[in-house]
Amino acid sequence: MLVRLLAAVLLVVLAAAGLAQAPEAEATRLSEQWEAQAQGAEQRLADPTVRAAALEALRREIAEQRGAAQALRGTANAAVEPLRVQLEALGPPPAEGAIEAPEIADQRARLSEELARAEAPARIADSAYQRADAIIGRIDEMLRRRFADELLAQRGTPLHPASWIAAVAEIVDRGTLALRDATDGIGRSGSRPGLALITAALGLIVLVGVRTRVMDWFGRRLSPALIQAGPARQAGPRMVWFGAGLTFAALLVPMAGAAMLLIARDASGMINGYAAPFLRDLNAFAFCLVVAYWLSQTLFGVEVPARTLVPMAPPRARQAGRMTLVLGVVIGLDSVLVDSTGAAFLSLPTLAVMNLILIAVGATALWRLGRALRPDPVETAREEADADEAAEGTTPGALGDIVRGVIARGCTLFAIAAPLLAAFGYYAAARFAFYPVLLTLAVIGGVVVFVALVQDGVEAALTDADGKTVERSSLRLLPILSGFGLVCLAVPLLALVWGARESDLSETWRVLTEGLAVGETRIRPIDFVTFAVVFAVGYTLTRLVQGILRGTVLPQTALDSGGRMAIVSMAGYVGFFFAGLAAISATGIDLSSLAIVAGALSVGIGFGLQTIVSNFVSGLILLIERPIKEGDWIKVGEFEGTVRRISVRSTVVQTFDRAAVVVPNADLITRPVLNRTLTGTVGRIIIPVGVAYGSDTRRVEAVLKTIAERSPILLRRPAPIVLFREFGRDALIFEIRGFLRDVNTSLTAASEFNHEIARRFAEERIEIPYSMSDLSDRPVVAPPDSVAPAMDAPKRA
Repeated sequence: MLVRLLAAVLLVVLAAAGLAQAPEAEATRLSEQWEAQAQGAEQRLADPTVRAAALEALRREIAEQRGAAQALRGTANAAVEPLRVQLEALGPPPAEGAIEAPEIADQRARLSEELARAEAPARIADSAYQRADAIIGRIDEMLRRRFADELLAQRGTPLHPASWIAAVAEIVDRGTLALRDATDGIGRSGSRPGLALITAALGLIVLVGVRTRVMDWFGRRLSPALIQAGPARQAGPRMVWFGAGLTFAALLVPMAGAAMLLIARDASGMINGYAAPFLRDLNAFAFCLVVAYWLSQTLFGVEVPARTLVPMAPPRARQAGRMTLVLGVVIGLDSVLVDSTGAAFLSLPTLAVMNLILIAVGATALWRLGRALRPDPVETAREEADADEAAEGTTPGALGDIVRGVIARGCTLFAIAAPLLAAFGYYAAARFAFYPVLLTLAVIGGVVVFVALVQDGVEAALTDADGKTVERSSLRLLPILSGFGLVCLAVPLLALVWGARESDLSETWRVLTEGLAVGETRIRPIDFVTFAVVFAVGYTLTRLVQGILRGTVLPQTALDSGGRMAIVSMAGYVGFFFAGLAAISATGIDLSSLAIVAGALSVGIGFGLQTIVSNFVSGLILLIERPIKEGDWIKVGEFEGTVRRISVRSTVVQTFDRAAVVVPNADLITRPVLNRTLTGTVGRIIIPVGVAYGSDTRRVEAVLKTIAERSPILLRRPAPIVLFREFGRDALIFEIRGFLRDVNTSLTAASEFNHEIARRFAEERIEIPYSMSDLSDRPVVAPPDSVAPAMDAPKRA
């Protein structure tokens, strides 16, 4: 047996050694290559004249090297793990002076040697990874420092008259050249003037005629007067679908017209010579203009006020829409004249002058847009007074006003800062303080529009044929979730807008996937996402199993409702427990590392959380032993009612006054509890009856017995009985005792018996006396004839 064990161990060791040789040879080859690349990178980083593009290329090269080192480290660790497991299987080394079997000692020495050899590639790869990561950090630092230096660099101010004269002359000269090249290209081979004229005419027709008619059509359909005049059940869905159609039409119709004009440009042959880069950049100009028009229509309802997503007065909405169009034109012109390939033919002073002009025009529009977006205090006060929600906290309308106020102040601030920076010669800083702001506003507007579309779809789905809307539904969370998802997608885009590089985004993604090393533990944000997803899947499956048990399986059994609910609850707890274990296992968390923490927490649980633990254990006992089940009529302490829900911490008892009492489970285990329906619903009812002194007791007993035996409420077995209980203070006390099939109907049964007893006693002329205390408390009513003499007594006196 020992020989076979040693042979198996030897085969595993040889296989692990064979696997370890390949990473070792690969590490030796790659180590020399990486060393040469690292030395070359450090030499280039020492050169202060290296360009940013070269640094970016160098960074990509080192990043590939880091990825290869990481892959090699993973392969080497995979080869090391079997050897480490085999070495741990041999047990700890013997103490000093102890004797170990020669076979085990040889095996331990061989495994130790193989383990040391297999760990060498992992250490080489880890060293290369750390060095590459340090070089990448240095490159990123250099690029960020250069970006900051570029923002703070001051060049000549464009306000000098000589700069304007030179800029005008250069613009006229370059414009003449571009116009000449464009006209020369019209007749060259390959151009199609006929197609260009037709598509240009169609584009103008779409932009001017079709667009106007389409917007007018939606304006009539979305008119509040028309909607109110229509059927109530159609007003809501019509508003939703026509609003969505307007949103898409405001984007697609201008886009179609712009696309036809661009096709006409390509077919005309004007893309020629010096005019080519400027004409090619007209794509960006058309895109900016179409998006600006779309945002102006959907956000501010310039042509269709009924579709305004940003609520404001019509004059301010029209102003905001016009300023949005102006800003779109400014961004488009900048993409053609300044931030384009054609700008390479222009001098820096000319670019600074054009940059100042565009920023000044755009800053004026941005200032007016901020003033239009600023909430009106009078309108806000009126809305708050109408809604009467000041005492309820921050309302959605108030939150929208706060956001609009922040955006308006930001627009005002940047509208002042950008022209000043451009005027004083801070070319890069002025552009950084202006154009990212516009793009950020465009992204925010796009998110608002798409969330509004989702909101409209939800409202349409929750509106029935009669025009009524479901107030509470899980679908109402969809706009919030979609808005959160759009914001998450917009964050990388906004990062690029505000100066982040693609390498920064890739580095952020690497950190999210690989995590950060804290000591010997690596924390990866992606693990939290994995944990949430796996647990959500397990939670959903558990709820599905509970639903199947509750609705399909358990109703086919002989279990009562309490037993079925107990099984469903236990299935839920077991499912949640295994869902948590699966989520922890999926993230790769070592539970053994939590042993110390669990040991420390056990002390706190023993002292500070002993009540909670006691209630938890008591809840499990209630679900398993079932001394109390859902639907039972119990009395615990001063509370009496029906058990509605049993959880692991507490039990909810609904009193007969419809009040819910939350009882800790420990009280139900450690204190006496009266359960009227533990073994069944059969229960005894006692009806006390008092008759006047002097009544024939045998006759009273016979009447009561007849009532009890003829009653369909009481069970025949055990048979009801009538007892002469006692001589009371004011009456002779009798009792009817019988058993009900359902003790929960005892109050109704007692009422029916009392009615029947009163009827039979009246027929038999059996008197039910008043209590002497009741007679003494009753007011004495004088006869009518005694009233006048009593009132006239003072007169006679």
